[in-house]
Amino acid sequence: MSKRGVTVNRESNLCPHCKLELPLLKGLKTATTVWKKGVEWHRECWYNQLPNFECQACGEIFPPTQSTQYREHWLTAHKPKGEIGDVKMYLPDGMINDNNMDQVLKENALLKDRHVECIRTCADWLTSIGVRYFISDGTLLGAYREKGKMINIDIDTDLSIMEEDFTKLFENAHLLPDGYLIDPITGGKDWTLRPNESFDGIGAKKCTFCDVRDYSNIVKETLAPETDIYTFRIEDGFLRNNYAKPNQAVHLRKWKQEWIFPLKDIEFEGTIFSGPNDPLNYLKELYGYIGHKAYWDPDEKVYKKLPGSGPDPFD
Repeated sequence: MSKRGVTVNRESNLCPHCKLELPLLKGLKTATTVWKKGVEWHRECWYNQLPNFECQACGEIFPPTQSTQYREHWLTAHKPKGEIGDVKMYLPDGMINDNNMDQVLKENALLKDRHVECIRTCADWLTSIGVRYFISDGTLLGAYREKGKMINIDIDTDLSIMEEDFTKLFENAHLLPDGYLIDPITGGKDWTLRPNESFDGIGAKKCTFCDVRDYSNIVKETLAPETDIYTFRIEDGFLRNNYAKPNQAVHLRKWKQEWIFPLKDIEFEGTIFSGPNDPLNYLKELYGYIGHKAYWDPDEKVYKKLPGSGPDPFD
């Protein structure tokens, strides 16, 4: 199936659940489908087969489409009172836990080369359409802390751009290479309809560069290869991230402009990418403590060194 330069390798263009035809991909994903477990589904078909979320503290029910609202409900309504909730739901990445860790590591190992191919393809495409980018978040942490290697529990890769270039992504989606598309929908917002709208402090002004080839034979607990493309704005002289989740508070961070610009070359998995000028201070502002023996403090919303863990190069 091919249109506007995008070819998708899959046996069928039918939804795995209802067996009805899916819309053709045109470089930009529509709001009517979702990519889960390595294949594309009608949005309603995917979510209708999932159970509701039930708050352990008060019993309030949230539909499966509102996992973020469920997590944030507990953080705002119950955690300040000391009420117990589902710990996994307020960890920074609720997809990974002790129960599925072995499977996550297995899938990541099998897909590592494709994850690297995905971010490399994304970076090349951004450069070709005149968009300045830099590796960020977990990808930058791997490049800096792991000496250029992808972190073994990381289930995707990350790039960031400046907000003023956001519209270029959608205007040039027809130039995407075969097997990839842009998912412009975050927090229920389709950013193709409002690319110039200012970030309102809710959800995220971002999109995702997706490898839409069929990985259903591998993906059970993680994701098919994808690269998040975050956006930054300049506010009061600082760079601010247009990404808001109460459990992470990324939107409250403030990066000095000289920590990011001028960009410099950074190696990640054998490829040279553009990266922040001062990766250490960038990472410390985002995560707090960046060493290996760390735990997440949900009150201060930063990583801290695990007590009694011994010396670490990042102390």
